[in-house]
Amino acid sequence: MCPFFRATHRSRIPVMSCVPVTWLAALAVVAQVFLQTAVASEEGAPAAPRTDTYQHLLTRTARETFDRIRAYCRERPAAADHRSACLDLMDLARKWGWEAEAREAAEQLVKQPDLEPVSLREAHAVLAIGAARDGDRGGSAAAFNQFLRSLRLRNPNEATDLAQSLALVWQLRGDREAAAGVYEQLTAAFFLNAEVAEFATARTQRLTLVGQACPPVELTDLVGRPIRLPDFAGRVLLLDFWATNCRPCLEELPGLRQLYRDTQSRGLEILGLSFDDDRELLDQFLKQERISWRVALGRSVAEQTFHVHLIPCLMLVDRQGRIAAVDVRPFDLRRTVEGLLEPPTQ
Repeated sequence: MCPFFRATHRSRIPVMSCVPVTWLAALAVVAQVFLQTAVASEEGAPAAPRTDTYQHLLTRTARETFDRIRAYCRERPAAADHRSACLDLMDLARKWGWEAEAREAAEQLVKQPDLEPVSLREAHAVLAIGAARDGDRGGSAAAFNQFLRSLRLRNPNEATDLAQSLALVWQLRGDREAAAGVYEQLTAAFFLNAEVAEFATARTQRLTLVGQACPPVELTDLVGRPIRLPDFAGRVLLLDFWATNCRPCLEELPGLRQLYRDTQSRGLEILGLSFDDDRELLDQFLKQERISWRVALGRSVAEQTFHVHLIPCLMLVDRQGRIAAVDVRPFDLRRTVEGLLEPPTQ
């Protein structure tokens, strides 16, 4: 969970995730940075769904590595480096959304009596999300409960991060009840923490939007052109609720810019709904940062129609004009967008 800002932009629950970074995870991070740098040098070049891009190479290589490590973990349980292999598998599974296929290795890890607490939590996270991807409500809830119990310092940061990712999986499966159940578990685990309760309540309220037609909101962008949200039907629409003086919003900006370059030609559109009060400052910022997607002043729409009072907040609308997901973490954004851009299976 990132730091959040109210409409007045006051900081909420400062958060920094603590995830074990193995050499495979570090390599993946370096590769992503290299990708952003390489593509940034070709700004303006249209992104196409090709199979000879660096992103495709990175994905294919990660998949091959994942499959080999998974086989190693299964075939050599007595190996001296078995634990290290399983932990690397957890990192890859979380990064690429392959948790369901890593459940067997995660089960092996949680049975080890001397496993470090941070590694134990990572294994439970993989089990919780993997079970959700398989549609296993009971297994997911049990693993999430074990994750919550392992937070000895009772710091909510890791828990709120995982809760959002877990709720997202249930949203994309069309199970709003299970998504709401995630936030109920979170609130019960931190029942003395008013900020966690507020965090969970707001997200539970926004879950009512999932699966519904996007409200027929009409706005005017900053250059005076009309915007009707239903007009985006046929494309995947990312609603970005943000402000220029919201630091977490600005930290998300490079990733949004890269995602837009990569996927606009395949059907992604971004609409920025700004909470800014200073129009002149906002215009200067957009010009300076060369924001290429449309932006409108959207505080009232955000609060009244989308129940958004804290920023940043990301929502996704599918090609059919239905709200597919709310409160998407930047960590989960790219693969969620990629999934929505894929043609439906016959």
